[in-house]
Amino acid sequence: MPDFKMLLETKEYEFLKTEPRLGRRILLLGLGGSYAYGTANENSDIDFRGVTLNLPSDLLGLTEFEQYEDQHTDTVIYSFNKMVRLLLECNPNTCEILRRLCQRTAAPSSECHCQKFHAATRAGTAYS
Repeated sequence: MPDFKMLLETKEYEFLKTEPRLGRRILLLGLGGSYAYGTANENSDIDFRGVTLNLPSDLLGLTEFEQYEDQHTDTVIYSFNKMVRLLLECNPNTCEILRRLCQRTAAPSSECHCQKFHAATRAGTAYS
């Protein structure tokens, strides 16, 4: 299995540090695709997915930003605003990002907040 932390330090992923909308604005960055699901084989590519903060100018409506895509590395990083909108629509790609976060942080016996949120959203009730 590749060393993903070392991979992110290579020149090919330098955009994560140098792109003005990314860098220190990235809130969440993790694996997607076959490596995230544990189904990777020797022919699998490496997919990274993440979330970054919107710029103040985006929030004021002066600029627009929905996502950053690097096709060479198969990396997609959603803006925070787009992530929230897609989560409310129960978009499976964004649910995958939060599911991985919950798998790393939730105690085995606790119910994941992501699962509660999505169940409430589908039922049309308030999440609490």
